[in-house]
Amino acid sequence: MNKRFLIGVLTGFLLPSVLLVSVIFVFLEYGINQEDLSFESAYAAVDGKQIAAQKEDIVVVIVSTGCPGNDKTIPELKDHLATFKENNINYIIVADEIFSSSVDEALQQFKRNYQLEEELFLMDNHKYPNNSGYFNAKRRYLEFVNDLTEGKGDSIPLGYTNYILLKDGRYHLNTNGLGISDQLVLGDKAKKNTGNRLRK
Repeated sequence: MNKRFLIGVLTGFLLPSVLLVSVIFVFLEYGINQEDLSFESAYAAVDGKQIAAQKEDIVVVIVSTGCPGNDKTIPELKDHLATFKENNINYIIVADEIFSSSVDEALQQFKRNYQLEEELFLMDNHKYPNNSGYFNAKRRYLEFVNDLTEGKGDSIPLGYTNYILLKDGRYHLNTNGLGISDQLVLGDKAKKNTGNRLRK
């Protein structure tokens, strides 16, 4: 095969491919989910170490206004919250959000949509990594959970709605909600009955 022809074919194929991959990378990194960290939200920010430092028994509930499963998980959350209140179980609801001028309105709409009266907190955008772009998604969530659980974030699924239980400020278990109310109210007896639905 003619060497010049082969070089021409390879150049004609590789160059557009490289350009296409570059365009896709730039779009994923800089074209979606861009944050404005200068925006000052009306919602209070918290970090994981703050919560753990209280040395309390507490359920940390992590939500996201953009989760497509909210129509299923938020009504379940409201049922759990009612049980928590009835049994004097401490909890805090923390939102993992793209930080921008629209975050407050997104949280307000979220509360209206699900008739949620509880106070919501944001993960501290000044302490934790930027969530902008496709490749940085959930970086803030991971670091928040690492702080909350003394570095166990890699072993905890980072989904929504997520329940992380601390006992005396130390990580105890996490679950997507199944069995959490029974576990907290009934203790070991419920734990035996909920099987592997709870992740320790």
